[in-house]
Amino acid sequence: MTTTSKISAVLPININEKEKSNSCELLNILFSSLEKFSPPKLFDKFFLVCPKSQIKTLSKYIDNWPDLPLKLLDEEDLVPEFKRFPTVGGWRKQQVIKLAIASFIKTPYYLTFDADIVCTSPISEDILLPNNKALLQKQQRYTRTKWWTSSAKYLNTNANIDTLGMDVTPAILSTKICLDLIQTLNKNKLGWIHSLLSPHKKYAWQRILPWYKKRFSWTEYSLYYLFLEKNNNIEKYHSICGSNGISQRLFSNQNCVWNETSFDDWNPSIAFSEDDHGLFCVIQSNKNITPHIVWQRIEKYIT
Repeated sequence: MTTTSKISAVLPININEKEKSNSCELLNILFSSLEKFSPPKLFDKFFLVCPKSQIKTLSKYIDNWPDLPLKLLDEEDLVPEFKRFPTVGGWRKQQVIKLAIASFIKTPYYLTFDADIVCTSPISEDILLPNNKALLQKQQRYTRTKWWTSSAKYLNTNANIDTLGMDVTPAILSTKICLDLIQTLNKNKLGWIHSLLSPHKKYAWQRILPWYKKRFSWTEYSLYYLFLEKNNNIEKYHSICGSNGISQRLFSNQNCVWNETSFDDWNPSIAFSEDDHGLFCVIQSNKNITPHIVWQRIEKYIT
């Protein structure tokens, strides 16, 4: 199957019934910002991956966004092994989804989203994929040491804690690299999903080990970046934010909202200004900041 677009997108979502309106309002903010700042047909497909029980609800909702190529996908159709891990937390499942979706992607790259992200600047293929390579934003590894040491053990490589690694969502991943990574992790006789998720079951025996967190605190991005690094593929597939004249950043830490207190002082005019080189902004949804309040603060910039 061929496509004229070079990029797709994925957003794992699980609607909490008690907060259903909040979840949909978050999507409303994200999709409104994408319609404002992205050109038509930027994405080949935009996958929303959710539990089967929520597909009917979300189907009615996404009809409101005909200009975005939204496609709902049952998370167990993507990762059938989830049925064996009902007690594994949603954060872990989201990380697996962001890698596993590569098997459904038809474009060279895909952009990962969470619902609490807002697009704050015009985006295009040329901006997201300068020189036909995906933007990659770096971060100090020592800020999340366990992520890197754990992922390094899975890949039998060096964690290189004192060097820069890869930042978190939003990120742009190479479809090929993700498929190759999965194949490498799949060498475990029980499969890559079992290898990653088994230690995170509610009553997993591994939890009693004193070094549990050091061994099993992998993340999708630390696995991905270490795999790139191990195979000397970083520069082949990625353009690094802030290097070689690339001023764009996927997001600017100083203009994101990481807690309720910082939201009180947050000035959205800076995040949406040309002076800020971030393409997206994260407004943490788990910090008691309601979507309604967020919308009031940013509506004039995206409508």
